[in-house]
Amino acid sequence: MHTPRVAIIVTSFVSVATVLAGCGEGTPANAAASNYAPNYMPTEYDDDVKPVAASNEVSAPKHAPAPKAFPDSPDKAIEHVMHSVAKGEMHVAWDALPASYQADITDLVHTFASKVDRDIWNRSFVVLQKLHNVLETKKSLILAMPNLQQSPDFDLNVAKREWNNVIAPLKTIAYSEFSNVDTLKHVDMRQAIGTTGATIVMQFDGLNKVSKKNPANKLSNLGDAVATLVSRDGDTAVVRIEIPGEVTKDQDFVKVEGKWIPADLASDWTEDIAEAREKLAQMSTDKVAEKKPQIMAIFDALDHTFGLLNAATTPEEFEQVLQVGVMQVFGGMMALGKDG
Repeated sequence: MHTPRVAIIVTSFVSVATVLAGCGEGTPANAAASNYAPNYMPTEYDDDVKPVAASNEVSAPKHAPAPKAFPDSPDKAIEHVMHSVAKGEMHVAWDALPASYQADITDLVHTFASKVDRDIWNRSFVVLQKLHNVLETKKSLILAMPNLQQSPDFDLNVAKREWNNVIAPLKTIAYSEFSNVDTLKHVDMRQAIGTTGATIVMQFDGLNKVSKKNPANKLSNLGDAVATLVSRDGDTAVVRIEIPGEVTKDQDFVKVEGKWIPADLASDWTEDIAEAREKLAQMSTDKVAEKKPQIMAIFDALDHTFGLLNAATTPEEFEQVLQVGVMQVFGGMMALGKDG
């Protein structure tokens, strides 16, 4: 089993900040989002894409359930986590971490939010919101684009049927508690993982219907996972993990602050967290301030493209606008990279 490495995930999250970091003032994301799709025009292709909830749309949990005690036996505790995650109960994965690890992650996220440029961060999520709006309202134009229709891997019937599943995770992320710096500064990570995280996992489970050969969510396999205790010596143990479709392996676990966690996670935690904090400390507000006009110009270009896409009335027009818009944005990003 490939054990989730929370420290590496956090380090990767912080790495993004080296590009979009700094301090700034600006308009909250949700306020800017009120200008949603100002140029939208209905077309003959849009008769089946009114933004209504699909029958299989996942209902987001409003609150993470209260924590419950974990089994003392390492194999039972690990099996409990795997089975819970398979059901979308992501708060259990958070509860499986030692309290000090939870505090480390929360501190990193809050520190990141206090340093990142508000305008850039918030507007990036507005872009995601507008992208979702285009995908939702222009479904039929998108599916009728000539190049897409000619793709050998394109299945129109599957795409139509599963469209809401395809775009649902984007909407969840775009409107999540992570979309606004002011909210991010005080986000309750357990609640976020237990609500937004759980919703995304369940939505990715729906994506499996689109690509069964390459499932987006392999976590569902954890529902049939079996953990067997091989040996135990006090607060150390070896547990055999059997997951359908994965290679069976024996893994070392240790008990930290009353929680059984992978031994490699425990041994690397202090170093990984220190590295993440160092990256946060190195976030350059001056460098971001220098690049900010270029970054905001890219967002402006995206806004312009979204407006044209919303106004498109034929698949050919939509595809042409999309191609030009992608080239313009790609050019802006290339220029941003060349400037160091």
